Amino acid sequence: MRRFEGSDALALLAGMPVLAIFAWWMADEGGYVPADWMPGLFGVAVVLGMVVALACDRGRRSRPAHVAIAALSAYTLWSFASILWADAPGPALEGSQRTLLYLVCFACFALAPWTPRGLLVFLSLFVLTVTLLGLVTLLRVAAAADPSGFFLEGRLSGPLGYPNASAALWTFGAIPALMLASRPDVIAWLRPAFLGASGLLLGLAVTTQSRGWLFTLPVVLLAALVLAPGRARLILFAAPVAAALGLASGDLLAPYREAESLSPVEAGGVLRAAFDATASSLLLAAAGLVIVGALMVWIDGSFRRRCTPA
Repeated sequence: MRRFEGSDALALLAGMPVLAIFAWWMADEGGYVPADWMPGLFGVAVVLGMVVALACDRGRRSRPAHVAIAALSAYTLWSFASILWADAPGPALEGSQRTLLYLVCFACFALAPWTPRGLLVFLSLFVLTVTLLGLVTLLRVAAAADPSGFFLEGRLSGPLGYPNASAALWTFGAIPALMLASRPDVIAWLRPAFLGASGLLLGLAVTTQSRGWLFTLPVVLLAALVLAPGRARLILFAAPVAAALGLASGDLLAPYREAESLSPVEAGGVLRAAFDATASSLLLAAAGLVIVGALMVWIDGSFRRRCTPA
């Protein structure tokens, strides 16, 4: 594995400020209210200006990225144009501003001068951010005297305040974590931690009881298998995660099973008892995956050393 170089750090100059903004939004119900996402829009726009300058200075050209940005820009312009005939111009303006936010975020990452090593570091930091948020959420819910505020009809809704959104967030961190755990070019001692993070985040996604997540997860996993190199290694590392979640599934489903038909007043004590079991099972599963991951990484390294010609 080659050393981290100056060219690898250029994209991180753009990626890190945007990741900090994303972390702020993740911790504050997804940055849903304009008071949160509007300042973030200006922050990302400033970073985008820096990215464009870097890309031009390095002569970076990516036709697919430019086509995608042009298409999303056209959609954004159409959104703003729709204000002219909208029955409610205020919501139409807010929706158009959100679309502009999506465009700016997409362009920032699409135009950044990524290198394979720089992108690997950024993905690792992103997974770390989501995992820390997952641990904080898990501990906050487990420590709450009345955790019903974190749930919607027995479904974990935090930290974004909506089960489907939270399920997407956890999966957004879990799949890259699993892929990083399976990659031999990642630092060896980090790979078991990534495997444990993948199990923890997918377990949190299960507790949201999101039907949309249940149907889209197979599609996401299939896309990961098709697009990622080292498919066999990815499947091997996914197997213990699936096994751990299968063993813990009873406790992961306990909050929904016990409290779905109860009123918020009645559900508090029931949810606390049920989530104690959920938190314990998830932490044990994550710890077990770290141990199993360490063994798998050792076996993987030994096998590759034997197969490498002297």
